[in-house]
Amino acid sequence: VATGLQLAAGVGAMLVAFVSVEAWADAAFSWWWGLVGQPDWTLTGALGVGMSPVAWLTGVPFEDCSRVGRLIGLKTVLNEFVAYLELTKMRADGELSDKAVVLSTYILCGFTNFTSIGVQLAGLGMLAPARRRELSELALSALCCGFMACYSTACIAGLLVAG
Repeated sequence: VATGLQLAAGVGAMLVAFVSVEAWADAAFSWWWGLVGQPDWTLTGALGVGMSPVAWLTGVPFEDCSRVGRLIGLKTVLNEFVAYLELTKMRADGELSDKAVVLSTYILCGFTNFTSIGVQLAGLGMLAPARRRELSELALSALCCGFMACYSTACIAGLLVAG
């Protein structure tokens, strides 16, 4: 029971830490770009631009790619729950087409984010301390494989969803 409680407390603390770091990084990024006259540029906006090609390759309509790219970036840096909350807001505000909402749902499904890597390393490391090094070597590969699985599913949905 004590190990389970320690693990749950560690996961909770890690989630709070990741959200806090992302908020700080977003503010710092905005401040930095504000010095050159672009205060509206944020880290999540940059992630949106960077992940737009991935969104487009899955079949998201071009006009929605930057917003879906932002969701992918949020999911990768924070977690899928934060990204789904943002997707809900975007859908309610009518910012995304129906096809983009469906494909975003598939893209965001899965634990392919840095928070999950931290949880994996902390949790499994507590259960198998002798294999921590081996687990850390596999973590990035697991993240990449998870990405490919989610995006493959979204690509298939992109072929099947009219839009």
